[in-house]
Amino acid sequence: MGVSVCLASGKDGVGRSTITVNLGIALSSLGVSTVVVDGDIEGASFSILLGVDPDTPSLHDCLACKTTSENAVIEAHGVNALVGGIGIEQLVDVSVNGFSNILKELTERFDIVLVDSPAGLGTEAVTIMNSCQSVILVLTPDINSVTNTLKTLAVAKKLGTTVLGGIINRTGGQYDIPSDKIEDLLRVKIISEIGEEGLVRQSLQEGVPIYAGNPDSSFSKKIMDVANKLIGSG
Repeated sequence: MGVSVCLASGKDGVGRSTITVNLGIALSSLGVSTVVVDGDIEGASFSILLGVDPDTPSLHDCLACKTTSENAVIEAHGVNALVGGIGIEQLVDVSVNGFSNILKELTERFDIVLVDSPAGLGTEAVTIMNSCQSVILVLTPDINSVTNTLKTLAVAKKLGTTVLGGIINRTGGQYDIPSDKIEDLLRVKIISEIGEEGLVRQSLQEGVPIYAGNPDSSFSKKIMDVANKLIGSG
């Protein structure tokens, strides 16, 4: 059985989806059997990040029992992926009640399952976090993000989900809260600090994740560092 890791955030806009996809590619490049899952039910974006056909079978289709995870997982840019549906019609009557079963199927096939969770603490976010064995918190170094991350952390602990640490993304601003202060506030180990990355918009436009298109960028090197730490070799 593989392990499931939820990447969660207290608010949108912290770069959680971008980190999930690129971390999956980095892990795959290390020879780790990995699949990334677009669990952001209302804000699915993996088809855009990976530049795949939006009509590709999706997690939403699996949840609606229109297909199986075995048929829906695709390979793109060196990583296996279960993308989310981006059509409005796919959001109608969708339920995450069957997510844990889909996750179980995936952990039977892959060593690591990275799940991009919805931001915040809605029913879908809590259900997905509760289904996963562990969580990595993704946040930005500002008071709003840190405050919301504290709430997410409290819920993760109440659910009994193992907290692996935090990733501070989009650093480098004049008014950033220092990482050591964030670590003290959260009482969680900071796995990595990743600077504001200008390649994000380019990667979205081209449909090529940063790690795949620019493996020597500072962002990619940070992502590889996280990958190595996740598998215990860094």
